[in-house]
Amino acid sequence: SQFSEADVELLRQLPFIRSVAPVTPNSFVQVLFGGKNVSTRVVGTTPEFFAIRGWAVKDGMLFSEEEMQQNPRIAVLGSSVAK
Repeated sequence: SQFSEADVELLRQLPFIRSVAPVTPNSFVQVLFGGKNVSTRVVGTTPEFFAIRGWAVKDGMLFSEEEMQQNPRIAVLGSSVAK
C-alpha cells in the first residue's frame, strides 16, 4: 500500500518524526546525451530525501521546496549519469 500526500503531511506533524520524504516507485530510463547512452533509475521525491539519505552534492545545488512548487521538472544527477 502507498502513502497519500495527506498521510505524508500527517507524518510530518508527529513530534518524533524528524523528516519525511515520499518517493515515487522506481522506474528505469535511458538517458542519451552527447553520444552517451546510460540506463539509470529515476526517483521522484522532495528536498528532504537527500538529507535523510545523507547524500551531499559534489557540483551544483539541490532544489528547495519553493523551487519544486514552481517547477516540478527538476533533475539531480548521480555521479555515474553526470559522467
